[in-house]
Order: sequence, then structure tokens, then C-alpha cells
Amino acid sequence: MDFKLSYMYIKTPQILSKYVGEAEKYLNKIFLEAGRNNPSLLFFDEIDAIAISRNLENGNNNKIVQQLLLELDELNFFKKIFIVGATNLIEVIDLAILRKGRFNKKFLIPFPSNKNKINIIRNQTSNKFLSNCLDLKIVTNKYFSIHVSSADIKELLNQTINTGIFKYKIYCKMIYKNKIFIVVKNNINITKITILINILI
Repeated sequence: MDFKLSYMYIKTPQILSKYVGEAEKYLNKIFLEAGRNNPSLLFFDEIDAIAISRNLENGNNNKIVQQLLLELDELNFFKKIFIVGATNLIEVIDLAILRKGRFNKKFLIPFPSNKNKINIIRNQTSNKFLSNCLDLKIVTNKYFSIHVSSADIKELLNQTINTGIFKYKIYCKMIYKNKIFIVVKNNINITKITILINILI
């Protein structure tokens, strides 16, 4: 099905990288462009970066929050602009942003189950040669038993593959020369753990 929407992906920390006063102008420019190209869909990734509670931040960030509120309120003049925001820090978002009429719906995307984690690993390593003695279920239960997102799993797998070929000392005893050996070393720590992912529509 073709919805014929103009799509804009916005990595919100990049907005804050602008000079003082420029971030608000850049945000306004984004919404103006969406208005010119409606129907359009704006996806704000890590929206908490520009929507953090004004009780928690300094004056400069308060201005960007106020600008975002202004832009959201003016959407009433553009009936065909859809806004989606993603965050894993829903608790720090300014309550005014979450008010009805701005973001009307909130969806929690849960962490993948162990079964889905195994499918993610298989998908991410589909073009790799895995050792026959590597048990993905054991790997998942041992190293991905905590709350991790698919992005976390992908990142750790990529780090492991890019680091080189390792020997999985616990369950495997041999390295096959013509196979990439996907392993997770005991000393690898997951430094990025997503607590919550909320989609606000």
C-alpha cells in the first residue's frame, strides 16, 4: 500500500548541536518543510533530547522545548502532518509535550523475547558461517538474558565479528579455518542497555 507520504527522519541530538538560537530556527525549518510537502511524516528519534522537562534543564534547552510546543500547537493548521517520536527516557519528557492534542497516543514496544532474540541473531548472522557447535539458545540465555533491544544485540554482534575470530571456550574446542566463529567473550560488557522504548503518536 502506497500512502504517498513525505518522510523526514530527524536525529534530535543533531538539532542541539547548533549554535545558541539556531536550534529553534532549525526546528521551525523542519516543520515548515513538512507543511510544504504534506502529507508528511516526521520521525523524531531520541525526542527526549529536545523535549526534556523544563524543570530539569537550563534556559537554552527550555527554549527548544518551548519552540517544539509552539510547532506542535500550530499543527492544527496542517491537517496532514503526522508526528512520531521515539524515546527510551519517557520519564524525563516535559509533561506539556505529552498533553492531548500534541502527542495523543503512546505505545510501549517491549524487549524481544528469548525466542525473538535468537531470530534476531540468526537474521544478523545470516550471511556468516557459524560453527556447528555454537548453540544460539545457550548464547542467548547466557549473554542476552537481561533487557536488551534488537539494536543492542546487533551492536554487540558487530563488535564481536569486527574484532576478529575468537574461540568460544565454554562450548566449543576448535576453530574452523573457513568459518567465522561468532562468539561472545566473557569480558565483553554491554554498555548500552535500553530501559524503555516508547513511540508517541
